[in-house]
Amino acid sequence: MNQNDSISNNNEIVRKVLVIVGPSGVGKGTLIGKIREEYPDKFAFKISHTTRNKREGEEHGKHYYFISKEEFENVIFLFFSKIIFWTLLINLIK
Repeated sequence: MNQNDSISNNNEIVRKVLVIVGPSGVGKGTLIGKIREEYPDKFAFKISHTTRNKREGEEHGKHYYFISKEEFENVIFLFFSKIIFWTLLINLIK
């Protein structure tokens, strides 16, 4: 365990999350690459979903998950549906 970790009530290690966002082409990938190179054991990497077309050299599932706008909207709908469901359920239990 390092100084950036914390222990939850059930003794699991909880790590902090670093989110890097920005419009296409601003250098998010370059920054992530440098962070991963400099701190290889400090960060996990989550592959993002995008509705844009693949660029030369990019691979589905390695650089991005390339999906249609319809698939993306369905993912968002399911995500928010789950949030609403659990919020309602928790409030019913209280």
